[in-house]
Amino acid sequence: MYRALVTIFSAGWVVPLLFAGQMYFSFLERELVPRAAEGRVEVIKTDDKTRVHYLGADKLTPAPTPGNLKAAPLPISSFPYLRFCKEASTVACVWLALVILFWAWKLAGIPTRVPAAESEGRLQPPHG
Repeated sequence: MYRALVTIFSAGWVVPLLFAGQMYFSFLERELVPRAAEGRVEVIKTDDKTRVHYLGADKLTPAPTPGNLKAAPLPISSFPYLRFCKEASTVACVWLALVILFWAWKLAGIPTRVPAAESEGRLQPPHG
């Protein structure tokens, strides 16, 4: 039972990291790529950051009509994809740090087993 718990603890940090990656790619697939295909995304590069801006519905041409549904603006999902990615990757990194600390402590702190006879001083090196 102990080995199973240690194994789950040691490898479990991968799960939140996978969730973070999956949500990031969901954000790209559901939010960013469709808007980029419509020309509704603007990428602004500065010296220190790259920012992505959604352009408003006023940039769409032609205006949406019942016969032209492709021109209708895509609704922005209310799910906070990027915040979830940030929090899940933070959990994964903290978990990984705890795993590294655990194994460093475990490997550095393993006492060597000393037989009882040797610890009592009964076994002496030969004099000679």
